[in-house]
Amino acid sequence: METFPDFDKHFEDDGYWRDCYSKHHDRVLSFAKMNHIPIIMVNLTATDAEQTLAEFIGVTQEKVTIPHVNIGGKVTAWKWFSHPNKVESTRNGKADKDTALFSMQVRSSA
Repeated sequence: METFPDFDKHFEDDGYWRDCYSKHHDRVLSFAKMNHIPIIMVNLTATDAEQTLAEFIGVTQEKVTIPHVNIGGKVTAWKWFSHPNKVESTRNGKADKDTALFSMQVRSSA
């Protein structure tokens, strides 16, 4: 992937991710400007996000619905990603793993 070269080598490097994001962001804005393409940046958590998007695409606000996919902390977008150091966000996360370890220790002590 051009946006994230050497993805697997820099998985835990926050500076790498910020740099990749910043470069990609700048390239997108530059491309849009050079090609006279309208572009919108919307804070999806803002109360007026749907109205802003509706105005940009030329429809009424009633025709725009921004889905909320992270309600209750259930992040599912990275379920596919497997890495030995990955910690699940909720189910099978630290609390569940601690409980499983405790259960195994109790059973092995019995």
